[in-house]
Amino acid sequence: MSKSREKAFSSLAVGILVIAIFVSSAGATCQGTTVITVPSGYTGAQIQNLLDAHQASGTVFCFAAGTYSITTPIVPYNGQILMGDPAGFASGGAILDGSVAITATWLTDTYGNYMTSVGANIIPHVIPIPSPNAPCQITTDTACEYSDSIYVSNPNPATHVCPGQTSDGSTPDGNSLDSYYEYCMPRRVLFFSQGPGSGQIVAPTSTMTSGTYTIVYSTTSDATIYLADNPSGEMVSLAKAPSIINYCLPDYSRCVDSSVNSQGVTIQGLVIQKAANQGQVGAIHAPGTYRWTIKGNILRYNHAVGVIADRETVGGTTGHNVLGNYNFPDLSLAGLNDTNYFHHNGQIGLEGSCIPKGKSDPLMPSPTTCVPYGWDTHEIENPSAHILHNRFDHNNSLYFSAQFGAGAAKFAGTYYMVFDHNEAFRNVGPAYWWDINCKGMTITNNVAQFNVMDKSSRGAGDGLASGVIIEVSTTATIQGNDLEYNDLTVSLDNMGNDNNQAFINTGQIIIAESPKITVGGNGTGLGNTLKGIQGVGFRMSSSTVNQVTGVGSGRTDWCGGYATGTPSDNSPTMYTDWPSDTDTSQPYCPINNSSGQSMHDIRSQDDHLNHSRVQYNDITETETNDPNITGDGRYNGEIAGYDTDMGPTGTPNGTTFYPSSADCDATGCVFDHNTYHLFPGNTNEFTPNGGHQGIPLGRPLLNFSDWKTASGQDAHSTAN
Repeated sequence: MSKSREKAFSSLAVGILVIAIFVSSAGATCQGTTVITVPSGYTGAQIQNLLDAHQASGTVFCFAAGTYSITTPIVPYNGQILMGDPAGFASGGAILDGSVAITATWLTDTYGNYMTSVGANIIPHVIPIPSPNAPCQITTDTACEYSDSIYVSNPNPATHVCPGQTSDGSTPDGNSLDSYYEYCMPRRVLFFSQGPGSGQIVAPTSTMTSGTYTIVYSTTSDATIYLADNPSGEMVSLAKAPSIINYCLPDYSRCVDSSVNSQGVTIQGLVIQKAANQGQVGAIHAPGTYRWTIKGNILRYNHAVGVIADRETVGGTTGHNVLGNYNFPDLSLAGLNDTNYFHHNGQIGLEGSCIPKGKSDPLMPSPTTCVPYGWDTHEIENPSAHILHNRFDHNNSLYFSAQFGAGAAKFAGTYYMVFDHNEAFRNVGPAYWWDINCKGMTITNNVAQFNVMDKSSRGAGDGLASGVIIEVSTTATIQGNDLEYNDLTVSLDNMGNDNNQAFINTGQIIIAESPKITVGGNGTGLGNTLKGIQGVGFRMSSSTVNQVTGVGSGRTDWCGGYATGTPSDNSPTMYTDWPSDTDTSQPYCPINNSSGQSMHDIRSQDDHLNHSRVQYNDITETETNDPNITGDGRYNGEIAGYDTDMGPTGTPNGTTFYPSSADCDATGCVFDHNTYHLFPGNTNEFTPNGGHQGIPLGRPLLNFSDWKTASGQDAHSTAN
């Protein structure tokens, strides 16, 4: 693994509201003009009373070390600072806990499962129901959509593995990826009275699999919990709070659009854990808020999302330097500095929020017409968000659908984000993903390794793995990143087809339906280090493809760029940058994206080859270690590739179109000046057919020489 590449951050300070908190070293306590001590053991209601009584901006609420029971979210006022007392960091810090301990006696049922009954003081205020706005990996399984998670103290600190789980194994250099964590977070299973998926949820009808649990609610104030594994001697708790810190209350009072606003809040040095938050809801939930600073916190074991934020600073420039280390370093609060540490959140660590087209109400999200907050009020910041020095590992522990949104971090509707010096290890799903109407991202100096959601079964379409994904967005710079082994497990079905599916489902970098992307640098050390079965690929995933021209019709959920006319206006001026446009009444949202100026028709006047570059990268092709895949059946990785409908039309060859060598015009190729390290014995690793819908996946593959001539790519690159 390459070493950390530290960069100066002086240029990042422009345009950021900095709330200075001066904290001395050992034995420090919170500093500020007005400091309010929050005693250890306070409940969420007591904390809220303190915030209500001291509403002045700049007030520091200093949380003493200890555990705080949160069953109703805390809602801060403008400019308030919620801060863990640094003097208590070494002893575990201030823990805001959204669960309630289960102290009842455990019995066994006829199948050997462990069971106990709990009352209204334990179960959530509202009995959780499935929340389909964030589906599970397997569409017929809704278990992850129930927010009442169970937590059990880890009984196996010596092996670092929770019941029902297997070791993470080791990295290629022999270092272990396992680490001890305080709690296990079993996965929910469901038993139904009328067979799978039908009728009422009932008590287990068989012995449950290790690492699972289920809950049966008898009434609104009574429930029975079943565990597969013996909880004797362990601490067991049930998630109860719908979130921990929120921009508004659960009944939507005191929200961001109200007179209270909750803007300019700082959250620092706290442990935020065990919220019963539904999918797409954060334990820290701040969609549409303005200039929050969230740094130096640990967010763990929350049912769904660790943090949902918009236009914020998440992390900081003095974060704990842990890049380049496979083994888990000291990420206690005492060692974090500004680093936020996201681990074992049930869905995802961090999400960026957005709003529906033409409506600023953050309570009505729409993932298919997503635009940045403030686009209709001219309040988009430049940059809109700074995501700096955060660490993500083992998120999506409950197996939400990674193709919807799960893993380390995902953003939608964000403009001019700076995403720098973050790292992601062993998340179930992609590491870093920008999807739908993101623009102007700077993605630099990040590490992502072993971020994979394998398919639920061979041939299933529900797996996804990547280091960086840019989808249905525009204009990004991806430089100086180390992205390794973010690949689906390779296997062959009984027809001899591989389980990887080209760049549709896996790759260290995937650029989908997004022009003006720079991957790498200009020869001055800004290139990316990529290593895995799949390298970097551009794909369109068109809903339909014209087999004569190779043009795809694109997706209909794009709301990109700001047009100078109506959504049906296809004038070339649609790409002028906001806010210089004369008409910002609505974003560009055509019904059919195959017209001349469409973002999706990247072969047209907004020629993809003239706007995207993959240059000066170091790309290594690895190979599967599966001994059953050998000889002609051995999977050849695709080290570089793009879809056939992304370049000027060449001569058709069956269902495959080869761009001509003239595609490498005076402005350069898409791929050039790269160094490729091919797996020994492999010859064909390059593809002009990256796997869009309707065309056979990943075939044919070209050797380097043919790639350079027939595809007109990598004129100045080397392969060894």
